[in-house]
Amino acid sequence: MQKLLTIFGLNLKKTRDTAATSRIPYPTVYKHVTSSTIGKPGQVFAQLGMYWQLHLAYDKNYSHYDYYKTGYNNDNYVNMWQNEFFARYYIYRRDMGFAPKPGGVALTNSGSVDQNVMRTAIAAAGKDLTEFFTAWGYQMDAGTQAYAAQFPKEERKIQYLNDSAREYQLANGPAMTSTEVNAELSQGTGANAKKVTFQLSVPGESNPDAILGYEIIRNGKPAAFVEPDKTSEDGVTEYVDVIGSENNRVMDYKVVAYDKYLNTTATKVFDSIKIRHDGELPSDDWTVSTNTVSDYGVLTVYDNTNVVEGKTYTDVLTNQKVTYSKKMGIKYLDSDTGETLETVSASKLIIDGDVSTSFVGSTANNSAAWFAINLNRKQNVVGVKIKFANDIEEMPYTTRDWAFSLEYSNNGGASYTRLGAFEFNNSSNGVAHEDEDGYKIAYFKKAGNNQNIYGLDITNLRLTMGGSRPTDKANKIGITDIKLLGQSGDNVDIGISHINEQGKEVWDTENTIGILDKDYILDQTTGSKIPAGSFIVTGQYTGNAAYNVVKLYNEKHVMHDDSLENKVNSIINGYQVFFAEVPETGSIMNTKDGTWIYWLEPLHGENEGKFGLPGAGENGSDFVVELPTKVYAELYRVDNATTLAGERMVSDSFTIDVPAQLPTITLTDDNNETETVAEPIVADVKARDDEE
Repeated sequence: MQKLLTIFGLNLKKTRDTAATSRIPYPTVYKHVTSSTIGKPGQVFAQLGMYWQLHLAYDKNYSHYDYYKTGYNNDNYVNMWQNEFFARYYIYRRDMGFAPKPGGVALTNSGSVDQNVMRTAIAAAGKDLTEFFTAWGYQMDAGTQAYAAQFPKEERKIQYLNDSAREYQLANGPAMTSTEVNAELSQGTGANAKKVTFQLSVPGESNPDAILGYEIIRNGKPAAFVEPDKTSEDGVTEYVDVIGSENNRVMDYKVVAYDKYLNTTATKVFDSIKIRHDGELPSDDWTVSTNTVSDYGVLTVYDNTNVVEGKTYTDVLTNQKVTYSKKMGIKYLDSDTGETLETVSASKLIIDGDVSTSFVGSTANNSAAWFAINLNRKQNVVGVKIKFANDIEEMPYTTRDWAFSLEYSNNGGASYTRLGAFEFNNSSNGVAHEDEDGYKIAYFKKAGNNQNIYGLDITNLRLTMGGSRPTDKANKIGITDIKLLGQSGDNVDIGISHINEQGKEVWDTENTIGILDKDYILDQTTGSKIPAGSFIVTGQYTGNAAYNVVKLYNEKHVMHDDSLENKVNSIINGYQVFFAEVPETGSIMNTKDGTWIYWLEPLHGENEGKFGLPGAGENGSDFVVELPTKVYAELYRVDNATTLAGERMVSDSFTIDVPAQLPTITLTDDNNETETVAEPIVADVKARDDEE
């Protein structure tokens, strides 16, 4: 087994089919396979976890089982062939003609190592492993897809297997007996609104050691896999899901428990919740790289050393006693070969959210110092907050706001583009400023445009020191904390939201859907109006009315799990209007808790008693729209207020039941300064996937 694994450069010989001897960091593995990211995890042993899980899933004997202890004969060879995944893998790589082709598609070589790995693994498993490799961040080309499609699909989620499960299986431990998972969900308030806490257990389970973990599913996709908390006295495991860049969005959660044979309980489904926060992106999945070395130095130890703050260690290179501080870097060497396995930079301190710690580093050759943040997936970012380490002893000078450059990458760091349009100083347009905690805040702007900020879909952000003044020291960098900001503003609700006594946001939807009792005049000059008898849906929005569009959907729409075709077919074609305060300058500003109305007019003649768009059908006929039984709203932001080009979804609402008996609704002007900002427009009949 060890010989076969070395074809991948794996160094797993110390693993002895037990959880205690495993060298795979399963929490890191689980974070990666539930992240929907493309690419491999950053940690080398986490990368090896993918190959090890194939061994866990398909090998039927202990890793060090001696198939030839009774001699080298054909029976023993067949025994190994049938029971060892990597025995089959190795043979198929050497001679692809031996590989199975049940549908007539032969195993062939690709120009890509990753494609060859996937194809050969599929052959060795005899299963379509598309879901497994997708979870690991691999993308199949057409040839790999064709080869995989001829095999039966692997129905188990083998990306959740670990050494504990295999150890349990080899000991023939009993399977889980429970069919239900107990899970409770609670959402934070205020600044913690993006934190969703779960209490997880399988009560009454007669074989508690059989529980492998809990899958948290958010909006139809895995968001986490959580191992049981063995230290919990009541058997309850707590997990906190921190939402990333998504904001003003509805979240649907589900939970499933797995046992160590990958059997599952029934799925627990929660009521929908809505996430609303200030836009600060969580840094849990980020990594930091830099060309500097911490001014505190680097501690070098062997890979089996557990490094703890404040403890003293012998540096294996210098043989000096060193008391470790988290301001130092750590270099791990293989205890057998002396090879460098991993170097952990202290630069991670800049994203730990702790303002009591700072990273101060310098380059050895006097070159410009830089650090780069890898988000490990593409996220929409509109700005950055930086707290410089200007008030600590280790920084002998003050980092000037403009003494560096910012660059971003949207391809995983393969190339970078410099950001030129931003600033940190207070400015008259209010775009850039310093907050009360001393963070310099800069929002990204398009060159030559000082009024509007804009979002970038980025995977990496790089800061490089350098400046034109004599006091600017390009080879040294000192930062306490850095945060990235996502979109936070635009929001849509059906009905009216308010904060209850418990600090939770709740929505009042009574009398927000119904029949308009009398004409509502939109513009006295043009005479445009919402006619009496119209079917109307009303709600609140936050955004810029000139750049927002609402799309309303009926009960056919499947939340978070809809095809584009069905989404198009479930849109409700109708009229819409936004209300906003328009200042004397005539420039429409951002509006908080403004009102929007969506309506269908009453039809007459042969369509009497129906609703829709008069004269909007073929040859000037009425466009009839069937009244929905449920409604759901999406808010889009557009780049051009006139053509509505460049739309992107920024918020959505809860799905609301339409009353069987529609109430009569009267519209009144509570604020005579509120105006409609555009003529009523017919909703765009096209719809978009959430992921576009």
